Amino acid sequence: MAKKTIIFWRDIPSQVIVNKLERLQKHNCLNDF
Repeated sequence: MAKKTIIFWRDIPSQVIVNKLERLQKHNCLNDF
């Protein structure tokens, strides 16, 4: 599982990760309000 996860994350483009992080931040901000 761990190895597959590492390979999976390694294959994901950085832009996709950044987009997901931005979505999480926006979601958290909405939850805070």
